[in-house]
Amino acid sequence: MTQMMSINNDQTNLLRQVFKNQSVPEEKKERAIETILYEELSRVNNELVNMQRELAKKNNELIGLNKVKNQFLGMAAHDLRNPLGVIMNLSEIILDEEDQLSEESISFLKKIDYLANFMLNMVTELLDISSIEAGSMTLNKTNFDIVTLIRDSVSLNKPLADKKS
Repeated sequence: MTQMMSINNDQTNLLRQVFKNQSVPEEKKERAIETILYEELSRVNNELVNMQRELAKKNNELIGLNKVKNQFLGMAAHDLRNPLGVIMNLSEIILDEEDQLSEESISFLKKIDYLANFMLNMVTELLDISSIEAGSMTLNKTNFDIVTLIRDSVSLNKPLADKKS
């Protein structure tokens, strides 16, 4: 009885019908069992069809949400490009007058310019996401020096790290 309680309702009802039909002659019992099995198979098949429909709806929703995400990324990237361009232009204008600046100011301006370029590349990569997802992007592989990348990263973060000891 404990084991029957752990089986879900549909299966319990099916077992009850099978046990109920055991007092019936063998031929009728087989037909009853076949009918029960057919009904159960039909029920499970209907559930599967309903799940398949629900899955198709969810896939369509995901496709729509993906399009919205790509539109958002495109708008955000374009909105970020303008201020980055201004920052880069202003830092270049100021750097053009470096004979009037201290070494520390020149160093800070070069870092600002470098980081603005770095951020612009990140924004460009965000725009590339939609191209990648659309399958219309071609990769241009290039070699780069990872040691230089690490040195640049350390150099950029050193003042903050020194400040925090």
